[in-house]
Amino acid sequence: MKQKLSKNPLVFAIVLLSFAWNAFLLIGVVLNLDFVHTRAAGGQFTDFPTGIRVVYVLQLALVAYQVWIFKLIFHADPVRPSWIPSSFSHLEYLGFYLMSLPEVQMSGGT
Repeated sequence: MKQKLSKNPLVFAIVLLSFAWNAFLLIGVVLNLDFVHTRAAGGQFTDFPTGIRVVYVLQLALVAYQVWIFKLIFHADPVRPSWIPSSFSHLEYLGFYLMSLPEVQMSGGT
C-alpha cells in the first residue's frame, strides 16, 4: 500500500524539526547567544545590533505562522486566504535568487 507523501508522519516530523531548528537559531539571535554568531547574519557579527535582533523577532513570528499554515495543509484543512501558501513559495524563490547573487552585486559594486 502506497502512502501519500503529504500524509506521511515521518515527513511531518522532519518538517517540524526543520522549523524547530530555524526557531532555535532565531531565538539565539534575539537573545544574542554566542553559538549563533557564526551561523546567523552571514557570521559577520560578534554582537548582534538591536536592528538585526528586531528583524529576527519578526522572522520568528513568520516562522510560527508558517508552522501553523503547514499544519493546516498537512491535515487538509483549508488555508484562508488561499494565496498564502503560494506567496511563501514565491518569497522562498526570491530568497534563493538573492542569495545566489555575487556579493559585489549586492553591495553596489564596491
